[in-house]
Amino acid sequence: MEEVTEVPFGVPCKTRIWFSRRVQEEVARFRKKGDPNGAFWKRLKRHAENGLWTAEHGSPPPVQAEWDGVYRLGYVDTLFRIIGFYEDASKSDFIAIDAYLKKGRKLNDPQRERINYVAAVKKERRWKKVNHVQYPRLAEGSE
Repeated sequence: MEEVTEVPFGVPCKTRIWFSRRVQEEVARFRKKGDPNGAFWKRLKRHAENGLWTAEHGSPPPVQAEWDGVYRLGYVDTLFRIIGFYEDASKSDFIAIDAYLKKGRKLNDPQRERINYVAAVKKERRWKKVNHVQYPRLAEGSE
């Protein structure tokens, strides 16, 4: 069972984003080493505020459907990706189960397996929301 906690953006969001423990760790690592100015985090916060579904357009879109209801969230200037799914058709909650830094532009077999894992978590409902925040360091400097 994947436990997910809501990301503490500190502002009202049209899409609440929930991170698994793995995503929390990967995002914290990326913010420290690959995103020192916080550009990724600021865009993620803005898209959550406006509604993550609004980022499903563009070339390439920051939020792109993969398969089996799974989406990848990432920006063109970085190869860091968050993989998850919307809880339901309202798209008001995005459940992020996995994250990784890609080595290149194309998906490789291990990354496809990770997306398949996230699809299985979604299909089998092997996740639950918990209401405690385990990662206050993610909220630091998010403004």
